[in-house]
Amino acid sequence: MRSTKSKEASKAVGSVGINYGRIADNLPSVVKVVQLIKSQGLERVKVYDTDPAILRALSGTGIKVTVDLPNEFLPTADLEEADMDEY
Repeated sequence: MRSTKSKEASKAVGSVGINYGRIADNLPSVVKVVQLIKSQGLERVKVYDTDPAILRALSGTGIKVTVDLPNEFLPTADLEEADMDEY
């Protein structure tokens, strides 16, 4: 009898993603990072800033993006859209 337990467990997990930090030396280009994310079948990425190059590279890929928000922005995050645009 074949077990379906692991198959059922994998359904419950959902999608897999990565955290994309850029505080390091000798990092690949954002285009190469996006290619790597896609080649690994990852569906989500969390970024720690809103660098336009990163957001452009991820745009249209189908990869879901979460932007980490620094604590100092939390009190006004839902109040001032202009402040969030600036961030």
